[in-house]
Amino acid sequence: MNTLKLLLGLSLLTLVLSNCKKEDDPDTEPVAAKPGLVLNELMAVNTNTVSDQNGEFDDWIELYNNTDSTINLLGYYLTDSKSELSKWAFPDVQIASKSYLCVWADGDVLQSGLHTNYKLSSLGETILLLTPELNVIDQVKYIEQAIVIGETFVEKSFARMPNGTGAFSWQLPSFNGENISNP
Repeated sequence: MNTLKLLLGLSLLTLVLSNCKKEDDPDTEPVAAKPGLVLNELMAVNTNTVSDQNGEFDDWIELYNNTDSTINLLGYYLTDSKSELSKWAFPDVQIASKSYLCVWADGDVLQSGLHTNYKLSSLGETILLLTPELNVIDQVKYIEQAIVIGETFVEKSFARMPNGTGAFSWQLPSFNGENISNP
């Protein structure tokens, strides 16, 4: 009887442990887009698509507000590190209902505007959007962008289709605008 209890206990422990994931496990399941504030598009390789206010072609992340209300983002966070959830905090900025907000992910916080203290990896990574309480609102994992047609590298963004609610796919960039399905 004691052997049976021991075997059952070990089986249960094995089952529980096999379903656990590390905090920084790259295979963590993505959070499904919910009505509300979402990560909508990102561009990790931007050499000539759109420039910031200083004329620099930097990486960028676009948010979309699916709600019928304006959201104040003061204290919300964006990060590319599951072990550093509060890596970059939004200042006192608002995103209007059914609107977009783009953040430059260039590691240059001395520039005016919204510039994170990290860059996006061209090799792929996970980006997280969090509440002031550090609860994950949305996350997206993208892979290396290597789209070459002939001998020309084609810059693409990783965007939700349909806009604001769908799954992500590589698309022609639609910076600060509706994502439209394209090759």
